[in-house]
Amino acid sequence: MKQGNAKEEGSILGIEGGGTKTSWILLRPRGQKLAGGVVGGSNVMLVGRDGLRKVLREVARKLPQVPSAIGAAFAGARGKKEMDMARGVLRQVWPRATKVVVGQDTDSALGAAWGVEDGFLVIAGTGSNVVGRVKGRKYGAGGHGHILGDAGSGYDLAQRAIRAVLRERDREGKAPALAATLMAHSGAGDLDHLVREVYRGHGKEWLAGFAPGILRAAERRDPLACRVVRASALELAEMAGELAKRVGVRRPRWALTGGLFQNGFYRQSFVRALRGIISGTEISVLKIPGEVGAARMVAGSSLRVGEEVDTERPLVSVGKLPTERTNPRSRGMHQKSVKQLVQLFVSEEAFTVRALRRARREIEQAAGVVAKCLQSGGRLFYVGAGTSGRLGVLDASEMPPTFQAPPEQVQAILAGGPEAIFRAQEGAEDDAEAGGRAVFERRLGRKDVLVGLTASGRTPFVHGALREGRRSGAATILVTAHPSWLPEKGTVWPDAVVRLDVGPELIAGSTRLKAGTVTKMVCNILSSIGMIRLGRVYDNLMVNVVPSNEKLRARAVRLVQVLRGLHKKSVDQLVRLFVEEEAFTVRGLRKASGEIQKAAGIVSRALQQGGRLFYVGAGTSGRLGVLDASEMPPTFQAPPEQVQAILAGGPEAIFRAQEGAEDDAEAGGRAVFERRLGRKDVLVGLTASGRTPFVHGALRAGRRSGAATILVTAHPSWRPEKGTVRPDAVVRLDVGPELIAGSTRLKAGTVTKMVCNILSSIGMIRLGRVY
Repeated sequence: MKQGNAKEEGSILGIEGGGTKTSWILLRPRGQKLAGGVVGGSNVMLVGRDGLRKVLREVARKLPQVPSAIGAAFAGARGKKEMDMARGVLRQVWPRATKVVVGQDTDSALGAAWGVEDGFLVIAGTGSNVVGRVKGRKYGAGGHGHILGDAGSGYDLAQRAIRAVLRERDREGKAPALAATLMAHSGAGDLDHLVREVYRGHGKEWLAGFAPGILRAAERRDPLACRVVRASALELAEMAGELAKRVGVRRPRWALTGGLFQNGFYRQSFVRALRGIISGTEISVLKIPGEVGAARMVAGSSLRVGEEVDTERPLVSVGKLPTERTNPRSRGMHQKSVKQLVQLFVSEEAFTVRALRRARREIEQAAGVVAKCLQSGGRLFYVGAGTSGRLGVLDASEMPPTFQAPPEQVQAILAGGPEAIFRAQEGAEDDAEAGGRAVFERRLGRKDVLVGLTASGRTPFVHGALREGRRSGAATILVTAHPSWLPEKGTVWPDAVVRLDVGPELIAGSTRLKAGTVTKMVCNILSSIGMIRLGRVYDNLMVNVVPSNEKLRARAVRLVQVLRGLHKKSVDQLVRLFVEEEAFTVRGLRKASGEIQKAAGIVSRALQQGGRLFYVGAGTSGRLGVLDASEMPPTFQAPPEQVQAILAGGPEAIFRAQEGAEDDAEAGGRAVFERRLGRKDVLVGLTASGRTPFVHGALRAGRRSGAATILVTAHPSWRPEKGTVRPDAVVRLDVGPELIAGSTRLKAGTVTKMVCNILSSIGMIRLGRVY
């Protein structure tokens, strides 16, 4: 098996395989770190022989040299059968290794904590377990899996919290404050949607993912969260105490490991409970990672890890990328007033239209490739990570409701999978092999086209995907905010490149701003021209409209009234038309700058008072709210519950339209009611038409709760009418009629994205998260 530039040296490979990830480290005999990393999960009971082989081969491809000794510990390795299977796969992948030691994941953790000495270990992560070594013999309690046990784990914590929230709602008739934290994590529109999501079979890792939000709520002294965390920690402490008493150790020493123990509230709750059960006990938090413990299974506890050596320098340092440069116009931003900040952000958006115009020839080439592939019966795929990837998902999700295109005709591949829509997935964008695998499994062929979206131009996930796309014979396109992009090591030269020069961002490196906006514009142009060429637009009308809601029924009536001739234009003419039309977005933004200032002031005051910002919307507008909210934790390290989004139809509406959801005013009101908004909070309704019932139902409930309310609409002369609400501030955006009548994913969507970016960015600046 080929393994990098592998050469045999006396190196030691340590592997710790868990349910969600497999961590590995390659060490010299004296402990110098040669390499390390994380790949997919390898719980042997869940992945089986073939799955384990696949994960270990991925590790092997990343190694700079062949290990001579391997220590590996796996979750699910409960007996000889699993141990023998794992050992056999390790020997198959590394046949030249002279020594292979296999154990359970608890063995690596024990090795990391105590080496070969006696001691106890408590694990609290996705699952939980208690193990101990006494006179060389190993004992355990718990660890029976999430269905039969795992007390005190992330899964247990989430399950307890959801049950407690539902029970309190059933008892009191209204949801407790903790409900908002749970819905923020899941993206559910209301508690009923959350219950539906729980039963969709996401897996235990998905449910355990609620734990960080619950722990943050407990740190804020949310009474229900505190009660849940203490009860969960107590049960785990009781299990630990029972094990120590069973094996006859009166004064045990404990090491604590796992993600939950990194949280102060949980750790203190557990320690207090354990000391109440066994007094005079010694407790410490384990600092040595499990993969080092696995290596110690081979080399012994004397092994010490030193500094990493033999690493390869990147060809271009990240700090020198155009997307990372500082913008001289935004110096002293933290000292500016709200009015000055709004003026700055509005004026900066002019660079997006200028960048689009400069890249017109490259966009024409890319649009030609897309149109040709779709006309020949092929598919369009977007691939990206972070903001760029979410924008690909956004554009692909608009094709079925806008043009009645089958969902498989335009698809999006997002690093980290669907969960990355709502929250960043650590390390996903750096996994080139995952990008290639995602393309390979979709069976792309010569008729298909793959569009890589990467602001920096170098995202490994994207280039891994493009490399596999090229290998499969598909056409490849790269869209980047690197204006002088050229291939470097690890990247691919595609069939077409769209280089967008928007200049440095106002907030250095925050490509959700101008780079994100102009990327959205390009995606809109490529897919719209593809649909026009497929005959799904006649003149400037969408001719395949299915009247599934009030707005679309009205549009269907208008189809017979207006005709212009958009379908007759060439690709070059269409690109020129779309590019020039985007100038109206900046013009609309400038005209509304006074209203944006008022709205930004309301948002800033709410956040500075400890309140929360909620977006609420349906369709394109709602998805843009989700997009902006999801960017807050990775960009500003804001807690997920500080900026949230409520989407009509719930999480499923991210990927496909939910019929009738936008017309359900009661559902909008219920979603707000269950999040327990109060006087410190602010609710921003996003609706291009200005009249979406779901949004106004939400605004009505928000006003009733005492929250501040804002409406953002592409209706330039909006006034309250029957069924709507007069909010505290209105942002009216005049972008003129869309090139494709009624397709508010175009200019209206772009300018709505700009406003969301401005409101949340200024809020974060006023909170001191930008200096």
